[in-house]
Amino acid sequence: MRSTVRLAFNALGLPVNCKIERNLLLEEKVKTLQQENEDLQVRMQNHLAVARQLSDELITIRQALEKESQLREQAHREKEELLYRMLSGDPSHTFPVSTEAPLIAT
Repeated sequence: MRSTVRLAFNALGLPVNCKIERNLLLEEKVKTLQQENEDLQVRMQNHLAVARQLSDELITIRQALEKESQLREQAHREKEELLYRMLSGDPSHTFPVSTEAPLIAT
């Protein structure tokens, strides 16, 4: 006696069991993609936090650089003014002379 197996087919002509297996595979793929998406969102948030921190540090460093540049320009102007007075023999401004001996590191 010969046994015949009857397969049920869906509208696309695929066996119903294949459709169930395909749905299971697709559900697993969706879960995997959702997890990857969550992981990427966390990474993106971490990168944004680091970018904000670096931006804040950059602003602070630029401000310090600007202040240092202004102090350097002011010192240069003062040096030029003192040099001019010294070379022109301007007696109106005398330079303070220290009576203490300079400290020498040994």
